[in-house]
Order: sequence, then structure tokens, then C-alpha cells
Amino acid sequence: MTCSVIVPIRNSESFLNRCLNSILRQTWTDWELLLIDDASSDRSLEICFNYAEFDPRIRVLTLDGRGPGAARNAGLEAMRGDTVCFVDSDDWIEPDMLEVMWNALQRTGSNAALCGYQKEYPDHVKTMEIPWPEAELNQVQIQNEVIPALLGPDHLMGTPTVFMGSVWRLMIQTEEITRRRLRFPEDLHIMEDLLFTMTLFLPLPKLALVHQPLYHYLIHPQSLVHRHESHLYEVRKAVQHRLEEVLKSYWNDQLATRLNIRYLLFTKTALEREATFPEQTPEEKMDRIKQILMDDELSQRLTAVDLEDLPQSEQELYQAMARQDAPAILIHFLKD
Repeated sequence: MTCSVIVPIRNSESFLNRCLNSILRQTWTDWELLLIDDASSDRSLEICFNYAEFDPRIRVLTLDGRGPGAARNAGLEAMRGDTVCFVDSDDWIEPDMLEVMWNALQRTGSNAALCGYQKEYPDHVKTMEIPWPEAELNQVQIQNEVIPALLGPDHLMGTPTVFMGSVWRLMIQTEEITRRRLRFPEDLHIMEDLLFTMTLFLPLPKLALVHQPLYHYLIHPQSLVHRHESHLYEVRKAVQHRLEEVLKSYWNDQLATRLNIRYLLFTKTALEREATFPEQTPEEKMDRIKQILMDDELSQRLTAVDLEDLPQSEQELYQAMARQDAPAILIHFLKD
């Protein structure tokens, strides 16, 4: 049984050899590797062709800068395997990842398996454990526990990322993708994989869990999700609205609460980034904060969430957001 491994690539020459070597060293050798170069301006494409010349299981596809969703979709269109995995080009996987994940699918009869992973920081490693001890989850558990966890915490003082919805920790039966015509959004350049994962999980009858950290997720300044981008707030709003559309057939009070809290937390993050970004003048920071606070939807979300149990400083922050007090918000983040 063949696994299609899809690697979207854009300007990853510094990390690509480690990524590809980790796939070449898999204990399970029945795989094909699809390298999707999305208009790299460095040596990434050259490296891809070098590897393809070395191993006939490797195919190289090229795109014209259409983003990670389009790159993964190109891989889905070209895949020939019975299962599919995704690996980001700056990350790497354990030598037995494909074998262990495949065995989990077979053992549980699931159409998708999910593994633990490690966050690789410059100066330390953090193992991210799966918060469920079982070897598999049924549909009720997926919808009542996994889906809410993918959205984030159930209170404003919780960790914004409770359970990452990244596709790189999954192995999926290709029949599941083909039958449901699952694809990534191509107009979003962040969190497109969260939308894919959410759509995949919702109707699944079961999900296999592999508690071993088989994937290594590199944290570095060049990562898209860690850069400051002025339009990030608007992009996160777009993702929020897509999530609500995906979830409309499964709507309940728990999801509504999580989505409101998610909205407030990413708004807080956006305000903090604008207030502390060193390359903006104080006037630019104030203007950008005012733009975010003028969002009518923000005031609606604030009224739907209970602020009484928050620490005083947090209550004051959200109250300042409600009255659109940009100077108070700027002071709040700069004094910290």
C-alpha cells in the first residue's frame, strides 16, 4: 500500500535537505514523494530536481506563486497512493512515521490518523502531547471534544492554541479525500489547513490517535505564522467566517462560545502586535489600533462573552476595546 507524501515548497533551501532526507529514510519504503515548488526564488527547485534524479519515487511539480493551499491541492490532484501525508518543507519526520501511522489506520479501521509532535525552538524542544489517552476516538468524541479544541479555549485566559489543526500530523486514506472531494482553500495563505482538517474531521466515524511525537515542527523567524503582517487581522476574520460556515450544520452553544472567544483572542493578539511592532511610529500604531477597534463585529462578540471572572487588567483591556479607547490599549501593551 503506497503513501503519497506531499511537500509544498517556497524558498526553503536552508531546510529542505533535512526535510527530504527524513522522508527518504522511512522504514516503510512504499511511498511516493510529491514536491510542489511554488515559485521559489532560491535554490529550492534545483534541490528538488536533484532529489528526483536520485530516486524515481520523487516527482516535482511547479506552480506560479499561488500559495500553500494551491500547492497542497496540486499534490492531491497528482497523488497515486492509498494514503496521503503532508510535510512542510522546513520540518522533518521520524524514520518510522509512515509505518506507525499506517499501522494505526489498519488497527482501528479509521480513515484518518493523527500523531503527536515536537515544537523545535532555536534553544529547546517542547513535546506536544495529544490530550486524549485513547487509541481512537468515535464520532461523538470527535464532534464534542476534538472540534471545540481545534477552535481554541473555552475561556479568555486559556491558551489560544489548544489543539493544532495542522495537516502535517495526519495520515488520511485517499478514498476519504476523493469521495468527499476535499480541497484546501486557495485564497487564504494562513490557516487553510485548519479549515481542511475541520472539514475532514466533522463527519468522520472514528479517528486513530498515535501518541508518539513523530513530527518535528520548526519554529523560526521566517515562518509565515510568526511574521508581522498588517492585514493579519482581516485574514483571521475571513478564516473565522469560513469556520462558522463549515460548522453551521453542527451548531451548538459550546461552539458559539469557543468561536466568540477565538475572535476576541485573535483581536487581542492583533492589537498587541500593532502596539509593540518596532517598525511603526506611534502615530501609525494608533491609526492601526483604531482601525481594528472600529470593527462592528468586535462589539457584538464582546457582549456575548462573560468578562467578570477575568483579572482586573484583562477586564480593563476588553472594556477599553468595547469603548474603542485606542490610547488605553496602546498604554496597556507598552507598559508590559
